[in-house]
Amino acid sequence: MKLLKLITILIVSQIQIINAQYNSNLQIDYFGQTQPGCKAVQFSPDFISRENWLALNSYFSPDGKEFYFNLYNNTEYTGVATMWTNYADGKWSEPDTLFNGYAVTGISPDGNRLYFSYYDTSISPYGQLYVSTRGASGWQAPVKLPSPINLDNSNQWEISEASSGTLYFSSDRAGGYGDMDIYSSELVNGVYQKAVNLGVPINTAEKDECPYIAPDESFMVFNSWKPNPNFSLNNIYITYRKQDGSWTNPKDLGPNVNTNDRDVYPFITPDGKFLIYTIYNYGTAGFGRLYWAKADFIDSLRHTDFAPYCKNPLPNTQVATLGVPFKYQIPDSTFYDDDVNDTLTYLAANLLSWLRFDPVTRTFSGTPTALTAFYKTITVTVSDTAQNTASTYFLLKVQNPTDVKNEQSSITGFKLEQNYPNPFNPATIISYQLPANGFVELKIFDTLGREVKTLVNQIQNAGNHEIQFDGSKLNSGIYLCRLKVNDFIQVNKMVLLK
Repeated sequence: MKLLKLITILIVSQIQIINAQYNSNLQIDYFGQTQPGCKAVQFSPDFISRENWLALNSYFSPDGKEFYFNLYNNTEYTGVATMWTNYADGKWSEPDTLFNGYAVTGISPDGNRLYFSYYDTSISPYGQLYVSTRGASGWQAPVKLPSPINLDNSNQWEISEASSGTLYFSSDRAGGYGDMDIYSSELVNGVYQKAVNLGVPINTAEKDECPYIAPDESFMVFNSWKPNPNFSLNNIYITYRKQDGSWTNPKDLGPNVNTNDRDVYPFITPDGKFLIYTIYNYGTAGFGRLYWAKADFIDSLRHTDFAPYCKNPLPNTQVATLGVPFKYQIPDSTFYDDDVNDTLTYLAANLLSWLRFDPVTRTFSGTPTALTAFYKTITVTVSDTAQNTASTYFLLKVQNPTDVKNEQSSITGFKLEQNYPNPFNPATIISYQLPANGFVELKIFDTLGREVKTLVNQIQNAGNHEIQFDGSKLNSGIYLCRLKVNDFIQVNKMVLLK
């Protein structure tokens, strides 16, 4: 009985810890609105999201008595002002300008710090992060956050503070996974520590940005440009922090929240009951508006199936030799599933006639019987018990035994020239030849197969071509430059040494 009582106390304590981040008894006047259901509706259309206002990105103070939002130029995404309104004597004040030129992007859990993105497209980098501290006379002028939050050679925007003081923000600094990644920086003895990339599965080759971190860091809501089979453009996701400090595979918030427009700037109200976010699309009348919906998804999605994901992409290429037995096993660390009881089923597609795949041992095997002129893309897919899937791939080519040291030579007139110095620092010219028109795709990958940059993706004329490659935002190391023209693929090694 004592053991049962102890377990009950521990469970209740855990629930209290989870719920302690929000005050569900907080009484907030939501501008006289009828509270929404799970399906998002426009937020305060008569007071905040007015017909002639472009109101984007908003935050309530922790006590629910102040509301901050960004107001933009009426015709384009410029001319930002941070607006605010205060609740007193049973009503909200008429929104007034707090700061011009700064876009509010977060408020601290204690309500004493406002965070801002500051943009100046005439300089590089054009995006930096600022903070304003509440003083005895009100909010002080915003000051630029120090390194390692801001870096002089990268853009930073959208920031969220946890109760611990740790900051979560977006940055395109060197060493990331894609265009924009989410980082965290702990506050230790008043000093921000080196920013840590949150890594896979949160960050991808696309823009992953605009984090909202729960005060106790138990979950994070953010938006991403990563491909979504159900929606286009930018969508909102949720990820949960695990006991080991890693994060679960983000879950799409679904059709109640996400649309085919840009769904961005998520924020959970201080009572924990609602999500407020922005939907906008350039080129449309009144292109930006605030929306809100019940935040029941925070708990409900925690208990639904997590899709598996590719945690460690396969090496980009494999080369087999004609007449020589070939064997390649997919490492068991390639895919990961947050559902501990799930069993992953493997499937391989686009196999050559001589190539077999054993899904139990995850092994490719066979003896090549014919040469291949091009690299063949072999896709590996896993599915969990709920039939959610994840995929990765590698490139396979069959060569003559005499070509073992020259497997990347020119084929049928297409040629990717390694005419740059190896190693180079930090920029170089990549040249290639085309004997005919074609759809050209020139991409750079790291040694884990992660795409770090797309250089060309368009129709080009026959002849010699070159393109400038800037590696200033990449770490020193070995990279693979992959030229794809129609069905032809050629890969060369690049060495960046700073």
